[in-house]
Amino acid sequence: MNARNKALLAGGMLGALLGLLAAWIYVRDLEEGQESQVEPADALKLGLSALGFLRQVAGLTK
Repeated sequence: MNARNKALLAGGMLGALLGLLAAWIYVRDLEEGQESQVEPADALKLGLSALGFLRQVAGLTK
């Protein structure tokens, strides 16, 4: 397996784990009767910030 495939596999696994953790926290809060306090606009801002962070990390290798 070449370095590109290893990086894609590692990134995919890390993303899946983070997604599962976020879903688990969300479901746990719903089961405890707490409503989600995250608005769609806040989630969008967080996602765009994460993309910006990833672009900066990718820029470190150049």
